Amino acid sequence: MNDWPHEIKRIERRQQQRLEVLKRVYQCTEIRGEPGLALSTLKDQLKREGLKYPEKDLEKAICYLEGESLIKMELYHANDPNSQVLYMLHKGIKEMEDIIEFPEGRTEHFSVPVINHFYAQAQVHQGVIHTHGPQKGAGEDA
Repeated sequence: MNDWPHEIKRIERRQQQRLEVLKRVYQCTEIRGEPGLALSTLKDQLKREGLKYPEKDLEKAICYLEGESLIKMELYHANDPNSQVLYMLHKGIKEMEDIIEFPEGRTEHFSVPVINHFYAQAQVHQGVIHTHGPQKGAGEDA
């Protein structure tokens, strides 16, 4: 019995969970400019939006992302184990920028089907940056 299709689906599901966490930390820190995303806030967001990840799956996703140096998790208050905060690392920012800029390709950590699924649900908007040099004001020589 060939169980590869089932295994591929399991891998894609895990990648989707990881990308969901990475996306939310990216949105919080890089788009909204907050220093980090509290783990309790992440859990509340997922629950509110009907994305019910088992606690162990969420822990595994965060552990994987930390292990790959995409995010880091630290205690905000040393005496409070419930004050865990997720922070973006440079490699995680680069990974998200690659996903946003090149949605048709795979990245080091995410396959094309997972990225396509991300885009089907994405709330991250791509912008176009125009770099035509400084704009001349009224009355200035063109």
